[in-house]
Amino acid sequence: MAKSRRTKMISLSNTTSNKGDIKEKVTKKLEKSFKKFNNIYIVKAINLTNENQRKLQFDLQGVTVFGKKSLFKHFLKTKSANHSNIDHLIEVLETREMNDFFLFFTNSPKSIVEKEMGDLKCTEFIQPQQKAIASIKLEPGVDVFSSLATSNEGYLRTLGLFVTVNNGKINLEDEFVACSKNKEVTVVQAKILKLLGIKAGVFELLPVCVFDKSLNQFNII
Repeated sequence: MAKSRRTKMISLSNTTSNKGDIKEKVTKKLEKSFKKFNNIYIVKAINLTNENQRKLQFDLQGVTVFGKKSLFKHFLKTKSANHSNIDHLIEVLETREMNDFFLFFTNSPKSIVEKEMGDLKCTEFIQPQQKAIASIKLEPGVDVFSSLATSNEGYLRTLGLFVTVNNGKINLEDEFVACSKNKEVTVVQAKILKLLGIKAGVFELLPVCVFDKSLNQFNII
């Protein structure tokens, strides 16, 4: 006689999002940093990668906090009663230009912060809508994609490149401008450059503004 199969029960609690846990973790980090440090910077990051983001916590004298604008704004508003000029940080966060950014808490003077962040500048894989540091043109032939398996042909076609497979190699039929110096790259260009391992951008940290708690003073940098 065949054994009966029991219905497998799936706990919905195991499938729910952990967004609440992340929000709580970020909020705790903000509270702890606010108590420990005097200066709060808003920093814009150009061509930020996960690897560079991890390095920041070791290379900067302070604490970096990444999160959503809404969470940062809510947290800062809770501090405005005792620090009136902190509202200026909120105003900066509300501007459209503030996309890739983070809060940086530190006791270091402005000169040290700028030097540390300046020392981290390096070439990096470029992200869409960022300006390339050089002009790169891919010439027709099999050399440009020689390091890629032929299985990538379909993917390259979806990106809009005219490619074929000849003798087990991917052949680029028409030249392709991967990027132009000082011009913003498209999503497609950024993907192709990364696929080829070409770093046509610069990783850079740009301090936008700072709030000094002890002086209740806000300054644009």
